[in-house]
Amino acid sequence: MKKILITIMLCLMLAFPVLTLTGCGGEPELDEYGRVRILMGLWPSDSEKNRIPGLEELFERRRTEFEQRFPNFVIVPRPFSYDPGAISAQARAGTLPTIFQTYFTEPSRLIQNGWVRPINEQLVIQGRNWADYMNPILRDGLTRDGNIYGVPRDGYALGLLVNLDLLWGYGEGTIQREGTDGPFILYDGAGNPLYPTTFNGVRRASEAVVDTHATARGMTVLSTHNQGGWQFSNMAWNFGLESFQYEQDGRWNSRLNAPASVNAMTWLHEMNQANLLVEGAHNYTDWPTHINQRRSAMAIVGSDMIVESVIVGGEDAVPLEHLGFFPMPSQEGVQARTLTGGVPFMFCSRATDRQVYGALRFLEHMGLAPIDTPIMRRNITEGLEVAQAAGHPILPTFIPPWTNPEFINMINEIESQFINVPLQNFQSFIDSLDEMMFLEEPHIAQTMYYQLDRVLQYVLTRDNPGIQTRLNEAQTTFNNTLNREVNNNRRR
Repeated sequence: MKKILITIMLCLMLAFPVLTLTGCGGEPELDEYGRVRILMGLWPSDSEKNRIPGLEELFERRRTEFEQRFPNFVIVPRPFSYDPGAISAQARAGTLPTIFQTYFTEPSRLIQNGWVRPINEQLVIQGRNWADYMNPILRDGLTRDGNIYGVPRDGYALGLLVNLDLLWGYGEGTIQREGTDGPFILYDGAGNPLYPTTFNGVRRASEAVVDTHATARGMTVLSTHNQGGWQFSNMAWNFGLESFQYEQDGRWNSRLNAPASVNAMTWLHEMNQANLLVEGAHNYTDWPTHINQRRSAMAIVGSDMIVESVIVGGEDAVPLEHLGFFPMPSQEGVQARTLTGGVPFMFCSRATDRQVYGALRFLEHMGLAPIDTPIMRRNITEGLEVAQAAGHPILPTFIPPWTNPEFINMINEIESQFINVPLQNFQSFIDSLDEMMFLEEPHIAQTMYYQLDRVLQYVLTRDNPGIQTRLNEAQTTFNNTLNREVNNNRRR
């Protein structure tokens, strides 16, 4: 069989004599047998393999099956962790893999600098255009001038994660229980939410937690690794800010120092001064520990990361039935929005047409395509079985990356066999998504988040921080960066 396979590959190599083509990483497009090499950046890292038993075996099995199914392609594992600070050097050095994962804050920057390529033609597979099936809000984040530069892996939206066990029973009109061990009651008799829906409600709940539990605080607030600015941007929207960035006369500007931003920062400062926040500077790895150790009753969390609250907690994790995930709060009178992002797959600018096509077919083989096939069903099911065997919570897909009925029906049918969380604790978040989703700010958002992080760190460690002055300074710095990296650096 091997000799026959080599013969077939040699025939393919003769059929495609353009051997001087290089793909990503500055490496040849074809291997010695004439197979198209796909540098697979979504391959799990060693730490991910160690963390999830069975993950390595699953990927290796998929690779073997794919190469048997498509003998003109070869998968080259190339684990890749996206780093906004390193991407420029990696792109210029030609070390990006064919396909890699990034954040939805990054497509504008990657596209503008020419580090990724459009994939419109390759998205038409077996007569069906995957672009027609993309979740529109995610597709918009990957589209520039009519060209699509990636496909979504998944989507998330920010919400308020609550340890219900810390928040119940502290007064009329708040979360109650049926007895001391029964299910939580999240709505009053008229159907009104008993969980916090406003920032004032979050403060009142936090005060009750601190009054009732000596070692607990109301909320964990992030302020490092750009993650504080990321979550703060959603808070500022929900204090009434339309957006941090706006275009005027063909140039992009920002308003980090807008009144709503000042009000949101002031609310955080007052919460901290009242000893209602978990003390210290925190990043996104801290909140699961705080929730599980009952140090914090609430945290703003992406819907894709709720599972972390159980995975990190291990045997001491908060029981799933004690967790609730609710829509983002807002200031009274302000329509709440939820910052929506996710993980897209993008393709390095040096990737050839054949490499892109092969990478897309591998996504299909991994169960990440918008179609209903036996392979998709089997592989999605096996992925959930791996998660189930590892003891992970399995939640519904809150924000499907694809919205065609064929895909939605398939996902619902498969997930219904595995979901192991009380859906009533998540239903209000699910029901709110259609009217609340709002995509992240369009340009160099990670840089904007960094500037807001710096303000947050200062504000949360000072009695009289001069919030307006600090935001004015951040505004000036960020506008200078917008001019340098966006306004004055547009590709022609």
